[in-house]
Amino acid sequence: MMSRIFCLIFLLTCGLTSCKQDGIICTEEARAGLQLTVRSGITGSILSEGVSVFAVSGDFSEELQRYTGDSVFVGLFERPGTYEITITKESYKQLILDSIRIDADECHVITVVKDALIYPL
Repeated sequence: MMSRIFCLIFLLTCGLTSCKQDGIICTEEARAGLQLTVRSGITGSILSEGVSVFAVSGDFSEELQRYTGDSVFVGLFERPGTYEITITKESYKQLILDSIRIDADECHVITVVKDALIYPL
């Protein structure tokens, strides 16, 4: 009886999430590969207005997004790989971060959380 209940619970759980053949249960959410906070290299204050952040790997490129009320740029959802990140803001020196590596486990990318300092011209 207990084994039937356990089996029923397992099947219901797999119905609500993605199950792999090896028994690993993964959520269906998409996770960001990169969360980036841009700061002034002089004051340390967070810069977000007027900042552009692009990730490039080979032929692929993506502009990271900042959501309303948030100062963190996010992107590369479920895209493992190695990226060059370019950060620009008017009146600031462009910053390029080389070889930012996004890894993945059995289910999702492992989010890299970084701060980047940019300096006025």
